[in-house]
Amino acid sequence: MARSIVIETARLRLRSWRAGDEKRFDEACNTPAVMKWLGGPQTRRQLEGDVRHFIKHEERYGYTFWVVEHRTNRRFLGFCGIIRISEQDCQFRGATEIGWRIREDAWRNGFAYEAAHAVLSLSFGEFAFSTVASRAARKNKASRGLMRKLGMMRRTGLDYEARDGTDLAVYSITRQQWLSVGREG
Repeated sequence: MARSIVIETARLRLRSWRAGDEKRFDEACNTPAVMKWLGGPQTRRQLEGDVRHFIKHEERYGYTFWVVEHRTNRRFLGFCGIIRISEQDCQFRGATEIGWRIREDAWRNGFAYEAAHAVLSLSFGEFAFSTVASRAARKNKASRGLMRKLGMMRRTGLDYEARDGTDLAVYSITRQQWLSVGREG
């Protein structure tokens, strides 16, 4: 069963998806700038399918890509969380992946880092994962920079070209690496 509020940080609240979030998600994150490295804006049907997938994933596993909203004003900022990689073309299918998508007018405020840091702490704490991976288009310098800032290491041997032709760079971090650098806060 989905939990209501999953994580709270100093500025953010990560929570389960609920009715009406599809519209907020569409308005906040389904823009050319946000979707630049993700194949461009989605149709409403694709976006609703993603949200249904996130909800079902949380019901099945207890985790997903959760809604990220500002803690004080509840402004919808995007999503951040963990899922199991399900794409057939990915050689590490079934691995746990951290991902995020933050609205453009909230970029460069540290929200993605704050949310991802909290998610990794939960991943290696409550969920006790041994490794968490992340993927981004090789040209997506912002996401790749965030992965490095989180302590993730490049795994060039796992880089691949997705079915849509996107050249993906793969990063990961182990529980031991996360804990060894004192990532409590």
